[in-house]
Amino acid sequence: MNSIDSQILKNYLDSCKEKDLFKELNISEDFDECKIKIRLLSIEQFLININSDIYKHLFSAVFSLKDHIDTIKININDNVETLESFNTLEEVSKFNYQFDRSDKEGNLEIIISKVSNEYTTIYFLDNFIEFLNNTSNISFIFELFEKHNNKFKIFSEQNFLVKTNSFYFASAQNFDPLVVFEKKNADKLKKINENCHFGNAASIKFLPEDFYHYFNNSFPNQNFKNLFERLSLALILRVFSDVSEFDSNKLTYKMFGYKTIKHEYNFMSLNTKSLNDYYQSYNDLFFDNSNFIDKIGLARNVISLHTINQDFTNIKGDIYSSIKSNYNIYLKENIKKYIDLKNKITDKLFTISNSFDNLVDDFSKSFKSSFYTLATIFLSLILLRLIKGSTSTIPIFTFEVYVFLISVLFAMYLYKKYILFELSHKKDRIFEQYEQLKNQYISLLDKSDLNELLMYDNFKEKNNKYISTQTEQYSKYWNKTLLVYFISFTFLTICA
Repeated sequence: MNSIDSQILKNYLDSCKEKDLFKELNISEDFDECKIKIRLLSIEQFLININSDIYKHLFSAVFSLKDHIDTIKININDNVETLESFNTLEEVSKFNYQFDRSDKEGNLEIIISKVSNEYTTIYFLDNFIEFLNNTSNISFIFELFEKHNNKFKIFSEQNFLVKTNSFYFASAQNFDPLVVFEKKNADKLKKINENCHFGNAASIKFLPEDFYHYFNNSFPNQNFKNLFERLSLALILRVFSDVSEFDSNKLTYKMFGYKTIKHEYNFMSLNTKSLNDYYQSYNDLFFDNSNFIDKIGLARNVISLHTINQDFTNIKGDIYSSIKSNYNIYLKENIKKYIDLKNKITDKLFTISNSFDNLVDDFSKSFKSSFYTLATIFLSLILLRLIKGSTSTIPIFTFEVYVFLISVLFAMYLYKKYILFELSHKKDRIFEQYEQLKNQYISLLDKSDLNELLMYDNFKEKNNKYISTQTEQYSKYWNKTLLVYFISFTFLTICA
């Protein structure tokens, strides 16, 4: 089976109609079934000749066309009831007419029911597109694509291949059921919805790239091309507009740029000549991590100046180049402010970093002060003993003096604990100032840019480690110093 089978069948049916074998021929197709309805001149003549070469060829083509996942049913009816019904080619070949039907007009219906598990089949692409166009409701079209399969196997086209961010259409001979799509960008959709009001935001979750495809001039199916270009442009214009709404077949857009523009369109007649230009501009909004709000604001200003007769689809010049140029000018005008802002943040961050150094310095000074105090007391007692000499009968290191010295050591230990407690609170306060600095500028700079500037990933960890290492080191020295003096005072008291 190959993708040309349906076209052969279509040509065969048309030729049969030209030979007056059929009165009328109608093919309709949607997501769930493909229906070929043939108006018979005579039900009796058809049933008599059902196994003739002409009809054998017809039914053989129909059953060979059907994809293996789908089912088929053939009905003959007289507009009132179904007179005969077949499910297989074998049933047709075994049918023996009993001459029990009146000679009148009727219908031959060939219904292919689609079983859309991994993919959906399309037997006649033009008729499938006609079904979508006839809905006359763009919201319903989006709803259909939302609820059905996103892979389509096409039998009426050769070398057909269209892949968007969310949909895949391919000829039967080229079809790959394992094709993979890019992950839906929920953050992008959220950012868009935060910067415009879309009346259908709750029901339509698609982005322009879900339907956009660059179609060259040799693309084989204009009906498909026209539909998808209109769908993608409708979604693009809703991104650039401040206010938009889809109501049945009517599209309404309103933009507050340098000029306020409001325009309504009929979806079926939407002009898509500026689609590729618009899509480039849309892609550029998300090209890097620069400020989306500024970019969309500049784009709206430029578009409002380039429209002719307040028509978003009638644009003079190249809006993509104009938007890009305006944004570059905007960046140059604001680069000094940007650099000044970054320098200001850097200075504040440097001040905060210095605060951690000051904490360690303060703790170090407290340790040194304690050390000098104890050394002064100890040396004073030693010097006093040397001055009195061995002739003095009054000992220097009495029990009362020992108790005093031990009290001083204990006071020094408690002082160390208090200094550590105070340092911990000061450290927490500095981290709070750091968070306040981030919150102060988060609305002015891009989040990733600000995090990089503030070294957000390792700032706390790095400074916590620095404080902990330094205070532990000085705390050990302090404890060792107190222990040495305790041993010295005890030894001198005992020896006295």
